[in-house]
Amino acid sequence: MRLDKVFRIFTAVLLAVILAAASPLAPAQAAGETITLSSNQGAIGQEITITGKGFYATNSTDVRGVNVLFGKYPDASTVAVMDYTLNVYENVKVWGMNSDGTFQTTFLVPLRLSGGTTKADVARGNYYVYLTYFFPALTAGGISYNATAILQLTPFSVVIGATTISPDNGAVGTEVNINGTYFGSTEPVSVKYDGQEVPLTGNGITSSNGTFGPAKFTIPPGIVGEHILITSGNVSGTTTQMTFTVKPNLTITPASGSAGTLISVLGTGFGRQVQANPTFGGEALTPTQTDTNGSFAFSFGALKKAAGSYDIVVTDGNGNSEKATFSLTAATLNTNPGTGIAGTQVFVTGSNFLPNRPVTVTFNDIKMTAATSDAQGAVSTNFTVPNLVTGTYVVKATDGTNIKTADFTIPATAAISPETSQALPGHVGSQLTIAGAGFAPAGTVTIKFDGARLSTTNVKDDRSFSAIVTVPAGSAGEHIISASDGTNTRDFTFFMESVPPATPLPQKPEMNLKAAARTIFDWQDVTDDSQVTYTLQVADKDDFSPSSIVFEKTGLTQSEYTLTSEQKLATNTKEDPYYWHVKAIDGAGNQSAWSGTGSFYVSGFLSLSQTTIYVLIGIGVLVLAFFGFWLGRRTAYY
Repeated sequence: MRLDKVFRIFTAVLLAVILAAASPLAPAQAAGETITLSSNQGAIGQEITITGKGFYATNSTDVRGVNVLFGKYPDASTVAVMDYTLNVYENVKVWGMNSDGTFQTTFLVPLRLSGGTTKADVARGNYYVYLTYFFPALTAGGISYNATAILQLTPFSVVIGATTISPDNGAVGTEVNINGTYFGSTEPVSVKYDGQEVPLTGNGITSSNGTFGPAKFTIPPGIVGEHILITSGNVSGTTTQMTFTVKPNLTITPASGSAGTLISVLGTGFGRQVQANPTFGGEALTPTQTDTNGSFAFSFGALKKAAGSYDIVVTDGNGNSEKATFSLTAATLNTNPGTGIAGTQVFVTGSNFLPNRPVTVTFNDIKMTAATSDAQGAVSTNFTVPNLVTGTYVVKATDGTNIKTADFTIPATAAISPETSQALPGHVGSQLTIAGAGFAPAGTVTIKFDGARLSTTNVKDDRSFSAIVTVPAGSAGEHIISASDGTNTRDFTFFMESVPPATPLPQKPEMNLKAAARTIFDWQDVTDDSQVTYTLQVADKDDFSPSSIVFEKTGLTQSEYTLTSEQKLATNTKEDPYYWHVKAIDGAGNQSAWSGTGSFYVSGFLSLSQTTIYVLIGIGVLVLAFFGFWLGRRTAYY
């Protein structure tokens, strides 16, 4: 009996020791316990990192952890014991201690406090983060429990989410950038516009610290004024509210064109189901009606006005107004060529006509052709110039709304054949054919060479003419040949050749021989397309100085010349002879070089006149006859 009593006492003492060792009161206040939060404020759902040191270490026989608690707890100076059944809190994390008494983990700011009897949603305001020890199942006794002593009570502020948008006003269809902070950690966000969710592009998922953006969305159709934007964290439930102001907007297509161009007008952001009154350059157009979203669409043809910029203005029944500018461009017309005779092919191009419309082209109000403009209002066609008299005519193109004109000139034309140039000149006596068209019918065309008339010819009924003329004598170089009917004149340049003829070769009198006073000169013929004449000079000095020239003859058409009685030369000696040379000159005035110089002399006998010579010859014949008769008589006597 006594042994049993001793055993019971020993067992009780042993259990007391074991319970005392496991009691939470023993380790409740370890020296130097501290915790650090990555942030002392955050939004619901935001991830917070918590780091602790100075706690009781975990070892092989003594395992410890901590409860990370978040809640509305009284001031730690008055209350230091946790009541898990009554306090308003949320156990956001249970984490084991390291062997050196440190730990690090994360937790999410909770949406609701549900750990105690009283439940509460987390809202913006002041809360606390605090810790208690957690004891897993002990090796001895197998008991797991939470200690009640509170460790390191730290204030924490719950903030609401915040968003910014840019821009915060604009037209329907505006792309808006949105950024957010203080949302839940790593959660998608959604945006509702007037209660309807709009698609997001870009970065629409928050980071670990609850930020997102930039994300983008497009303003949907809606009336003028403010519209509600609500951004929500899809996990944390954090929401923000902003407004976007819609402004009226006009879009026109195209932005430019000619009169009659169909203009499509689209309006957004006006009043709901009200009349909209449009104008073009201040001139009223047919009213239209907005729909439930304040939108409308209509089309009209650009009014006929001078080229320039005009405002299209739409004002609704509530006074909302917006404008767009239309550039009214004038139609253009070009002809290539802009001048030509009957039968010429003329290419016509135009722009800024009404698109996809027939465009009629006339010449002097005579319809020539028609073509269809393309989608941009460009047109291209061609026609043949009709048989009309010379003058300036109007080419006109019209699409029924736009009219554009261009001048076309039918000139009098003429051509010369063959044509000459510096490289291929003509010559005196060249035969030229001159033909023309577009001259006055039944008129007379006069052809002149350097202003001197060469020929006249009549103009035929078809306003054409043709004539053959011979080039007269003229100097080398350029000359003007003209053909004129008194109204129409056409000029041509004729290039006269400038090549000199060959140098004549002297033949008679022969070198240093005696010649008659009426000397006969002869030289070799020279030929040239322009024909030639010769100049002959006789001098008593071989330098042919002006004072030494005793005879000169120009314009000789033959390659020989005999001095007349009046031109005969005085007698001289072989030692003091005469000198002569000759040159050729063509019809264009081109001169050859002087020929080589010849020399001769005139004896006394040869210098007598021809009559005297004949008389002397006759007397000589009589003397000889008498001498013969006398000699015959004397012989007979012998």
